[in-house]
Amino acid sequence: MRNLTDGGEGVAGKQVSEETRQKLRLASLGNTRGLGSKRSEETRQKMSSSALGHQVSGETRRRIGIANLGHKHSDEVRLKISIGHLGNKNALGKNREPKSDETRKKNSESAIAMWAKRKLVGDLCHY
Repeated sequence: MRNLTDGGEGVAGKQVSEETRQKLRLASLGNTRGLGSKRSEETRQKMSSSALGHQVSGETRRRIGIANLGHKHSDEVRLKISIGHLGNKNALGKNREPKSDETRKKNSESAIAMWAKRKLVGDLCHY
């Protein structure tokens, strides 16, 4: 005895009645991946505790970075981001004290080292 399929393909030759198809359609109508459904506080706590301490691996971060290379936001999205940052005192370069010369030197050295490393890694990887 063996399975008719490897799995996921359904049953070969199975005919579903129009009535069943209509019931399935009505059951899933308006369901856009659970949007609008509320999770209980207990479920939210469980999700929070299971995700606590999760770190994405360096390889995954690299792949995400490669996938996002060349991605450009539309003018509409850029405007929305800009509006969202209005009044944000933590937005880059807004309402901050000038950096000391020592801090600027440290930042410069760090940036130079980061770009050198990126160039070395880029030379080793052939996308």
